[in-house]
Amino acid sequence: MTQLIGTHLGTYEILGLIGSGGMGEVYRAHDPNLDRNVAVKVLPAAFAQDDQRLRRFRREARILASLSHPNLVQVFDAGEQDGHPYLVMELLEGRTLRALLNEGRLPWKKAAELAAAVADGLAAAHARNIVHRDLKPDNLFITELGHVKVLDFGIATPQRNVPGETATLIAGDLKTHEGPLVGTAAYMSPEQIRGDVVDGRSDLFSLGLMLWEMLTGMRPFQRPTVVEVLNAILKEDLPTLDPTAQVPSAMERILDACLAKDPQGRFHSAHDLALALRSLSQGNTSSPERYRPTVWWTGAMRNRVRWGAAGLALAGLLVVGGFWARGAAGPPQFSRITFQKGEIGGARFSPDGQEVVYDLLQDDRPPRLITVRLDNLEEFPSGGVSARLLGLSAKGDWALQTEPRRDVDAIELFRGTLATTASRGTAPRELEQDVVAADFSPAGDLAAVRNLQGHFRLEWPLGTVRLERGTYLANPRFSPDGRYLAFLECGQQDLILAETSIVVLDLARGGLRVLPQRARYLGLAWRGAEIVTVAKSERGSSEILAFSLRGRARKLAEMPGSWCVQDADRQGRLLLSESRFDTSIRIWSPGLQPQDLSVRGGGNLFGLTADGRRVLVQTHPATRPEGPDSSFYSRTLEGGLPTFLGRGSVGALSPDGAWLAVIGPGTPVSIVLSPTGPQGKARQLAVPELGGLIQIQWSADGKTLLAAGHAPGRPPRLWRLELQGGPPRPLSPEGTTCTADWIRPSPDGRACLAEEQRRTVLVDLQAPDRAPRPIPGLRPGEFAAGWTADSKGIYVWKQGPLPLAIEALDLATGGRKPAFSLTTEDRGQIFTNAFVAPGGKAVAANLVKLPSSLYLLSGLK
Repeated sequence: MTQLIGTHLGTYEILGLIGSGGMGEVYRAHDPNLDRNVAVKVLPAAFAQDDQRLRRFRREARILASLSHPNLVQVFDAGEQDGHPYLVMELLEGRTLRALLNEGRLPWKKAAELAAAVADGLAAAHARNIVHRDLKPDNLFITELGHVKVLDFGIATPQRNVPGETATLIAGDLKTHEGPLVGTAAYMSPEQIRGDVVDGRSDLFSLGLMLWEMLTGMRPFQRPTVVEVLNAILKEDLPTLDPTAQVPSAMERILDACLAKDPQGRFHSAHDLALALRSLSQGNTSSPERYRPTVWWTGAMRNRVRWGAAGLALAGLLVVGGFWARGAAGPPQFSRITFQKGEIGGARFSPDGQEVVYDLLQDDRPPRLITVRLDNLEEFPSGGVSARLLGLSAKGDWALQTEPRRDVDAIELFRGTLATTASRGTAPRELEQDVVAADFSPAGDLAAVRNLQGHFRLEWPLGTVRLERGTYLANPRFSPDGRYLAFLECGQQDLILAETSIVVLDLARGGLRVLPQRARYLGLAWRGAEIVTVAKSERGSSEILAFSLRGRARKLAEMPGSWCVQDADRQGRLLLSESRFDTSIRIWSPGLQPQDLSVRGGGNLFGLTADGRRVLVQTHPATRPEGPDSSFYSRTLEGGLPTFLGRGSVGALSPDGAWLAVIGPGTPVSIVLSPTGPQGKARQLAVPELGGLIQIQWSADGKTLLAAGHAPGRPPRLWRLELQGGPPRPLSPEGTTCTADWIRPSPDGRACLAEEQRRTVLVDLQAPDRAPRPIPGLRPGEFAAGWTADSKGIYVWKQGPLPLAIEALDLATGGRKPAFSLTTEDRGQIFTNAFVAPGGKAVAANLVKLPSSLYLLSGLK
């Protein structure tokens, strides 16, 4: 149908043919309204007369329009013209997984990363009750930036559908061998082949087959004919993996769980599979379990402290000469230029290089703009505007973010209105909302990154979308000659641990270039023809790196602490910010002044005893921020020195404070029980029936332990562990596990707060097989901190700066009433990781501050 080339479908100009298949043809087209290229999928007029093809085409349009996820292809529009139904989608540049597999098998970590991304996309589809049913390497697309997109929902169906037309078609095809199978034979699940009802676990089987192929370069049930393939999938055991693939045993267990013949033996959900794969690829090869909380702060805190705080050390150290990379032209000059306490967002050199402009956030006050002269370090307020600084132009114009709002789930990510001002003392002119970053080109126009409900858009000039991603984009910076725009992109939501890419957009040709080296980059600037950034090293130090456009990297310097590149000037000087992650532990008790119960100046709060008078605190060695050798301490309201209790990665204090339970290292799974006083002896509680543990907690009466973990090859759930030993007893359905990385049983021992498909639910501990029920009145972004004394309500809160309110939520009616109003003398601290003792006897929480300072670095080669 090349006759469509050069014509229009709706407003879309058809530029060329990308490919064709049984469900139509895909064209490259141009959208004049948004000045961007798109993909247009067209069902030819002859196919449109086929009712079955037409139904599938329209079904795919409806399904894609209902889905929105970074790992699912995005649909923009749909229509019909001159008998041609068409679907307008994002234009993907890259290749299919099939094309990648044609080059041979993949390293197991790469395979795990790709499969985890697919599972993320499937989880979003399954959440909308959509089963793909035709997963295969040809329907998985890997973009030039390395992101995975699931394509072709043409035969997708609702989950848990009753057997009907779909099942009849499949079964009929097997019996008569007439007509095409609904699905691709080599990647079908046993229940698809049998014509049974299918749900999301059918997609997990197909994904398991592809994961096997990625690891080995061949299909596990490869046979000469279709009938033999289907028979092998139904009846034959999974073959043994080729030892030369060097796949860890944990990956083999994941494969076993994906490829179980019975859907009940597979992972409970795509979300659980993604967690297992990602945990494995990030270094945990012992078991396919969910992430364990990190040592120095919990997973709950980690998920809420995002972009700018990535890898922040507890304390910064001054640079010493031995840390500088060899090759510098003489000793570099390094000096601090700001001295006010607070959190610095953006900072830029003035056009003449004589001043630096930055924004400062202090306490709970709005941010201020400040100018510092570099010759005498004199500071003075600038503009009289409450805003954060995004950029400075060559003419001296300022790009500002007015009314900045801190993201609840990412405390260093701000979103606000982009505005410009031509000079100090003039009111800013607002241009665009939902902007997170911006930069001036040498010509004076603006590029901006916008966050629209989790979708990040790169615009240049404003209003013209150059790139749209479901991933984080940050730090857009123009090259000095204006030919390129560089920025950072991170494809994972967990920005603390995730690696980022440096991406360069060729503004003249429109092409994207991804520099090959990935790391945890902080900040970005152009230093001449090179891109300069800071990367966190495995040693915990910061390396200042310079990249050429071809991706060649050289190290300019290395120094301890956490640093971020803010700007570079024409002289080659760098403007750096040093950031710290300061934590404290505060407890509020009626009738007493708020007390600081930190250990070693900080620590991670891990629990509060039932009487509200004792906290459990975890600290970690500076050289190993993650690992089993972190230390647990307790502190009491009576004051005094902290008491050392033991070491481990995850722990819990008994309600009376007499015993510490810690998850033991390695396998098989075990728990170490240690007395906190002179009574009793330490002992080990072996749990060989479980493949891994995520979190533990004592029951309300202190007589048993509750654990979140999984049996080998099974989804996680809650378990009861008897202190005298014996097999664990399940307390919840599979897939229902601890919420926000904490297990919170009710005071009467009858219920527990848990997590199911990323929502907080209530589990009946006396009826393990009963389905968990949702919590009425619980609002998005709220967390549970504990229970009321009568076990009829919970205390809920939202992360944010002090002062902060905690409310009591009635579990029967969803009604709520004020419970606590918390504040400290330092109102700017961010409240997180909260515990409330039953009945409100006390409230304990971590308080977080992110102080930073600016430094000038010159003399680098």
